[in-house]
Amino acid sequence: MIRSRNLAAAVFLTGLGVILLELTLTRIFSVLMWYHFASLSVAVALFGFALGGTLVHLRPSLVPEDGFPAGLAPLLFLAAGGAMVPFMLLGLARIKPSVLFPLLSFFHQPFYQPFRNGPPSPDAAVLLSLAVLYISILIPFTMAGIALAGLFFRSSENAMGRLYGADLAGAAIGCLIFVPGLELLGAPSLLAVSGGLFALGAALLSKGFRRPIILMIALAVFTVAVINGPTDRLVRLQIARGQYEPDIQYYRWNALSRVVVYPLSRWEAEQAWGISRRFPGPFPGNMGMLIDDAGYTPIIENRDRSASPAWAPYHIISLPYLLRPGADAMIIGPGGGRDILAALGNRAREVTAVELNPLIVEAVEDGFPRFSGKPYSLPGVKLVVGEGRYQLARSKKRYDVIQASSVFGEIAPSAGAFSLSANFLYTREAFREYWDHLSDDGILSFSRTVFGLRALRLVSLARDLLLDEGAVDPSAGIAVLRERGMANVLVAKGGFTGADLERLKKIAEDRSFIIEAMPGLKSGNRFTRVIRGLEISKGRFDISPPSDDRPFFYNNVPKWRFFNLFFHPQEAGERHVIVLRTLFFVFSILIILILALPAMGGNALARKGEKGPVARIALFFGGIGLGYMVIELTMMHRLALFLGNPTYSLTVVLFVVLFSSSLGSFYAGRSGENTIHPNVLLPMALILLLMLTWKLTGFLSPAMDAGLLLRVCLVVLLLAPSAFLMGWFMPLGLSELSRNAPGMIPWAWAINGATSVLGSIGSLIVAMNFGYFAAFGLGSFFYALTVPLLLHLGRLGDGARKEVMS
Repeated sequence: MIRSRNLAAAVFLTGLGVILLELTLTRIFSVLMWYHFASLSVAVALFGFALGGTLVHLRPSLVPEDGFPAGLAPLLFLAAGGAMVPFMLLGLARIKPSVLFPLLSFFHQPFYQPFRNGPPSPDAAVLLSLAVLYISILIPFTMAGIALAGLFFRSSENAMGRLYGADLAGAAIGCLIFVPGLELLGAPSLLAVSGGLFALGAALLSKGFRRPIILMIALAVFTVAVINGPTDRLVRLQIARGQYEPDIQYYRWNALSRVVVYPLSRWEAEQAWGISRRFPGPFPGNMGMLIDDAGYTPIIENRDRSASPAWAPYHIISLPYLLRPGADAMIIGPGGGRDILAALGNRAREVTAVELNPLIVEAVEDGFPRFSGKPYSLPGVKLVVGEGRYQLARSKKRYDVIQASSVFGEIAPSAGAFSLSANFLYTREAFREYWDHLSDDGILSFSRTVFGLRALRLVSLARDLLLDEGAVDPSAGIAVLRERGMANVLVAKGGFTGADLERLKKIAEDRSFIIEAMPGLKSGNRFTRVIRGLEISKGRFDISPPSDDRPFFYNNVPKWRFFNLFFHPQEAGERHVIVLRTLFFVFSILIILILALPAMGGNALARKGEKGPVARIALFFGGIGLGYMVIELTMMHRLALFLGNPTYSLTVVLFVVLFSSSLGSFYAGRSGENTIHPNVLLPMALILLLMLTWKLTGFLSPAMDAGLLLRVCLVVLLLAPSAFLMGWFMPLGLSELSRNAPGMIPWAWAINGATSVLGSIGSLIVAMNFGYFAAFGLGSFFYALTVPLLLHLGRLGDGARKEVMS
């Protein structure tokens, strides 16, 4: 006899293993592929749950009543094996790297041609490789989905709240340990940890001699994970920008990214943009530092620890310091230290270097101290590890130069879940923050590649800022110069003086920089047209200024093209449209098929023609699946800036929402007949959620400079009450089905999982095109939709009550 305590513990371990595996795959795929392909792992995980429920609905014999719950053990053991498949594939790739070539060749990008235009979509071989890859990772999630759907199918109504609460609690703890797990073990090792957790769950449900054997297997898997460690001794991703890189000299994981450093040849270094072709001296040596797949920054050779490298006055990023010698500067995202050396080399008085990722600082300062010259430790440099805009908001200081050079935000964040390219550094509110922290004649400096639309969007943001400041002619405060493929957008707070303009012209002439825009320049190029407001909203692409509510700086596709099925992207930066749109339509079709299953499955409701109850079940469980996912992800993104770090947002927001929901689920299961009437419960939750979103910025903005502990407490106070109430819905619905139509439980589980997939994809689509507030309102609407439906789940008819489970 298996104790109910063991059953709840097995469910807890399953929820823990699922969330760890889901988040870890997101991190790994962000290294192997572009960030939007990485986020597919979230959809695959949720769809595995839906597929598991569907299979149990069609074949209840997958979870036989005889021997329950011991019959769930083989399913969890298969899930453990499935979790180990990607771990073993990565091990094989280390021995024979060519196995990854068919998959990765399409994603290769030379660092000196970042985000180059290539074929608009992958060929058949790549699509086949992707399909095989994602089908293989679907296995553990499907096995876990079958086990959980069968668990609720065979359990009594009184156990629903306790078991669903254990599932949510496991997921919450998984979010909590994911960050330190990445720091201590690295992403590949966490794959093995996930497999070990599934195996532990299988052991708890096993009987006789099988239990110690499975426990020994789980222990062996955990041992392999520890031995592999954060440097991946056994299983290592020797991959950099979509190709095998055998000479990686630094390799570490943390919650933000994987960081690797590898040498570049002198020829490769000279292909990089930025340093004038008229620089007389030899080009400095470079080492390439790669953050996941999309973020690149060079480590510049500075063996003598010079604060005045010869190349500094010849680099395009040095322009603001040449105009404001002796500047007090803040540099956001200095990466490998090039921006610091450029500032010091042009006589900056003091440099505040704000770097989000501590691994980048570690690689530069400790990994290659002789080569780099430890730029973060040079005299006059103050290092701050944190998010740039958050640190600026907390500071009372004003700077002569605020600079961000090619700070990429297209890396799949550790939160996964389709956050894609949201970036709070490039919004109207962010530019206002920068402006308020500039001295009276200070300069903003943002560098981007001139190809594509990023530099144009920076100009659009600068124009919007100057118009808000009351400028009659915004062109008086904007200058754009470029060196081959790298452009530097300069915005002067007091406007450019005549001396500034003469100085810029002289610099451009001496260094062969191209002037794209400058006060008084008569030109009809794209930059000057944007400054004049001629190519912002009427063009083929959207380069309007992003906002904190819609912070998708890298999304340049207008709404009318995003939803146009005949639109096919022409640039690498637009491929996310195909990915998101295809996913949305594919999963929509799959959900329609799942919705049709009651008519195919032969259950009592379908046989009696009771279509109304079936529709109400679908709407209720689909509504809470959509609503929960949309609200959870929206809140995670909205609070990232307040918490000061995307990792904190993942850990705090997801943990608070999931754990509070688990408490709500436990309480709903214990309260029985004394439960608050749904007619009162659901409007309460909806009102709390709407108030939370509407007042969020006003509530939290004054506390931006508070300590982390206080900010976390505020987030708990804001999120916990509504999340607690959100946790009631699923167990209440399952309990009603257990009393009245138990055969519909697996199908309800499938609907909830399938609509959660749509919620993860749809929340991003809505936020990208209409903003986070619209997405949050949509999630609240789905919860409001369930208000009358829960009442009807108790009125499904005698035919359903007499249904025989088989």
